[in-house]
Amino acid sequence: MAESSERPPITDEGFHFVDFLSAIVESWKYLLFLPLLGGAVMLGLTYLSPPKFRSVAIASLPPPYVAASKDPAVLNAVIQKLGLLEKHGGSMSAARAAAENSYFFVADGTNRYIATFYCDNPACAKELGDVVFKTLFEVNRPKGYNKEQLEQKLQLWTETRDRLLAAIKTAEGASKLPTMDTPEGDKRTTFSDLAELINSLQNAEVQIMTIRNELHGIGEEALIQPPMLPQESILAGGAARVIVTMLAIGFLVALAAAIAESIRQYRRWTPDPHYARLMRALHLK
Repeated sequence: MAESSERPPITDEGFHFVDFLSAIVESWKYLLFLPLLGGAVMLGLTYLSPPKFRSVAIASLPPPYVAASKDPAVLNAVIQKLGLLEKHGGSMSAARAAAENSYFFVADGTNRYIATFYCDNPACAKELGDVVFKTLFEVNRPKGYNKEQLEQKLQLWTETRDRLLAAIKTAEGASKLPTMDTPEGDKRTTFSDLAELINSLQNAEVQIMTIRNELHGIGEEALIQPPMLPQESILAGGAARVIVTMLAIGFLVALAAAIAESIRQYRRWTPDPHYARLMRALHLK
């Protein structure tokens, strides 16, 4: 005798796209009101948040300079400028975290970076950018032993240049060119003609300029566009965040309607008592 629980023949051809579309259309109230409610909440949070101002600068910097933009010396200057230690109850870790989030560097081509600085008023945002760049340039200048070595090299090349200048004046019209010390190669070099003497002088000038640039480091000349004074505030998240919130909620509502419809469809052609119990628990009878 056949079992009474034998499944009836399946007459449904399976899932249909129209069924899912119908389920989504039937949920139009949720699709309309829930995203609007979420967008309204996000908009309220946006306007309740304190306004922020963003100053933008463009700089031509080598990667090591940008890597040092979060150096403790730079962060400490930002903390002092914004008074972050007092704002965070004396917690240095919280103040440093806030300082790190107050400015960012983003690459915009080779050795070209866009820097953004955030503060609660326009003047503060611009001054924050000025402080960051000033400290960053100072941090990357040679110090200690490296600075002493460069200063010694500069002195040697300066003395060499002075001797070469004197030698050129003496050698003009003379039958024999001088022998003298130079900072490079063999200590004593005999010049064969006046042109070689002039070339050595030009090389000394190049070396002096290079060493001076290393001692000075990169400065404000690297700023293609210095930090600008912002004219308008940026809302915390802005309209984009409200739109994204509404779209996300709408997508979740549509997804929930589609999942519910798929469960209903599955139940129709799979009359499993255990599954029916689950459906009753989910109120999807």
